[in-house]
Amino acid sequence: MMMDDGVSWYNGIDRHIVHDLCCILADWMRAWIRTAPDIWPRIGGSPVFRWILLILIVLPAAELWLLIRVGSWIGAWETIALVILTGVLGAYLARREFRRVWKEANTRLSNGQIPGLSVIDGLCVFAGGLLLLTPGLITDMAGFLLLIPFTRRIIRERAVRLLRKMTDSGTIRMFYRRF
Repeated sequence: MMMDDGVSWYNGIDRHIVHDLCCILADWMRAWIRTAPDIWPRIGGSPVFRWILLILIVLPAAELWLLIRVGSWIGAWETIALVILTGVLGAYLARREFRRVWKEANTRLSNGQIPGLSVIDGLCVFAGGLLLLTPGLITDMAGFLLLIPFTRRIIRERAVRLLRKMTDSGTIRMFYRRF
């Protein structure tokens, strides 16, 4: 059964259902975020657990919203191709950057230096590769930021500053054992 604009009634309802579900989800998230300070004491756990819980709830919803939005702009197949392309490109970049970081770490070790920053670079490259293999556009952008050497250096410096601040304040403690 066709409507006047040439679109079947099913497609029209489908779009409205998706829109309504997104609005309901957005309203639910707004209400949840407003009441989140009251919920946190009942959830318990460390602040890291709370951040992880928030990321596991908010990030997939944001990824889904963005994929639907991009799909409506450029088309469903093009969006799927974009996600696959970023995954393949991310795997290639992660492999290339990991080899470069590994070579730099080996060079430092052979010169008798501790490869501290190279280890952090390796962790950034690993995290960036994982984010790029995760379907979604937000995680892809974060993954590319961790793989590009210029932006990775900025993120690494901020992470080192944060770790130093946390260890100096006693928020986290690092233990090591000499063998």
